[in-house]
Amino acid sequence: GEYSDYKLHVEWRWPEEPTNSGVLLHITGEDQIWPLCIEAQLRHGSAGDLVTMGQGSKITVNGIEYATPPGRLALGIAKQHPSSENPAGQWNSYDIICEQDTIRLYVNGVLQNTGTQSNRQRGSIGLQSEGGPIEFRNIYLEPIR
Repeated sequence: GEYSDYKLHVEWRWPEEPTNSGVLLHITGEDQIWPLCIEAQLRHGSAGDLVTMGQGSKITVNGIEYATPPGRLALGIAKQHPSSENPAGQWNSYDIICEQDTIRLYVNGVLQNTGTQSNRQRGSIGLQSEGGPIEFRNIYLEPIR
């Protein structure tokens, strides 16, 4: 389905060596490995980063517009505070609030990033596993309106 204006809660942990993952927001277009979307990064040490994925994906952070450059798959925008992740083996929580063109990322209760003027405001949601085992639990979606 397609979703917009919601709060998404996801809990995750690394059962072994921490690697890379992500929560893909507002996926649109063709079904492909790197879809058009905005990613809430889960790479170990980088949870809270925002990523524009695919050509044409844009979002503004701290007054600067970021867009995936030509010839690139994605562009990462660093989180705003030191990592608030727990060590491998412990559970973490992501609270992702998508309201109109704004995306806010909370990692274990810490607001790590706020993106505005996103041109991806609705679409499917995906959970990524990239590079190693990751476990998810307590995933829920609440509409804001």
